[in-house]
Amino acid sequence: MSVSANTVSSMDTMEMEVFSNYQLAVLTLLMMMGGEVFISMLSVHFAKINSQMKDSALHAAGMELDTISDQSRSSDLKFSSRKHLFFVVLGYLLVGHVAGFLLILVYLRLVPEAGAVLERKGINASMFSIFITVSTFANCGFVPTNENMVVFRTYSGLLLILTVQVLIGNTMYASCLWAVIWLMKKLTKRREYDYLLKNYGEMECDHLLPGSHALYLALTVGGLVLVQFVLFCCMEWTSEILSGLSTYQKAVGVVFECVNSRYAGETIVDLAAVAPAILVLFVVMMYVQYPLFCYLSWNLFRGFFSKHYHKLTETSAQTTVCGRAHFREVTSSKNITCNSASMANR
Repeated sequence: MSVSANTVSSMDTMEMEVFSNYQLAVLTLLMMMGGEVFISMLSVHFAKINSQMKDSALHAAGMELDTISDQSRSSDLKFSSRKHLFFVVLGYLLVGHVAGFLLILVYLRLVPEAGAVLERKGINASMFSIFITVSTFANCGFVPTNENMVVFRTYSGLLLILTVQVLIGNTMYASCLWAVIWLMKKLTKRREYDYLLKNYGEMECDHLLPGSHALYLALTVGGLVLVQFVLFCCMEWTSEILSGLSTYQKAVGVVFECVNSRYAGETIVDLAAVAPAILVLFVVMMYVQYPLFCYLSWNLFRGFFSKHYHKLTETSAQTTVCGRAHFREVTSSKNITCNSASMANR
């Protein structure tokens, strides 16, 4: 269980309700340490330390004063930008967890029926809120109930909160990180954020993408979720697994199920009762890596238009050359005709 929690694989060998609050707290810590955002924060921190060590080595090498001065100004801005990036990721991690915890806890207080589910199972509401927040944000999929999220299938508000947590914690993290940095640039006007957006490749952070790639990633995620939603609704809308739910509850539940097919693994239905075609679709969605898909689609898009642009340019150039040659040929023939006529007149 500990390895499964730390690797956010959510493979359990025992019922979740047998764990005490202290054991759930340990699993919560392990899941947070294995989450995508936490690992990204550590990578940024170590890259910052490595960059600082390299700069110190350059200064100790005895370079010329002017060269040291120019490189020092550039490295200072780069180091400051790395530090700002670290605090942005740290703030993103803290806000994501604190906001999720508070929203779920408030929801359980405002909707007594949802809180009653936990009371019947003897689960502390605060422990449940923080555990499910960390698990969902890390896309682990552990739920401190034996039935996963099936017991909360009618509580659409809770499912929507968790859906957002799934997206911002992993699948849409790169797009959200770019949006946060862009927003900080607009609000603070600091040059470090502008440097991050323009020199993303120097930050050694795989999740820091250019704006176009961040947009394509968001569109890819939305498109694949939409495809799953349409197919799931077409095949399972009137089936037994969604029986007893209103139209709104069905729509929210299907969105929750489709978003979780990427990594998280939380479910509101019995997967054994789902149509085989939908299971195959979920397997395909689990296999598809959104960042890789975004990267390949961008390169394909760029290569396609670059190829056609070069063809158009070559065709235009050939047309221009042929036109000039034809013009010269016509002009030359006219000159010959005129010379012949003038000689005949003489």
